[in-house]
Amino acid sequence: MDKLNYHLQQLANELGEHLKSQIKKCLSEEIGELSLQDSDKTKLLTSEEVCEKLGFSKSHLYNLRKRHKDFPVYRLDKCIRFRIDEIEQFIKNLNQGK
Repeated sequence: MDKLNYHLQQLANELGEHLKSQIKKCLSEEIGELSLQDSDKTKLLTSEEVCEKLGFSKSHLYNLRKRHKDFPVYRLDKCIRFRIDEIEQFIKNLNQGK
């Protein structure tokens, strides 16, 4: 019985250490992503990337661009790119009635 308790205790300790390391790994990845988000806001992104980050459908993004000629967009030859920070500010201004 003592051997069983000993082995169960060892197993619990190993499991606890494994869980700690996995939690630390996940938290450090999340913190890394959060710190990248601020720098990501100034990157030029495709419409797909913008829709994914802001939770828009492509048709909603298209309709915003069509209805508002001052919608922030960058045209690079035939490519269209966006900056998240500019779109967020634009939507904030729309919601405030500016």
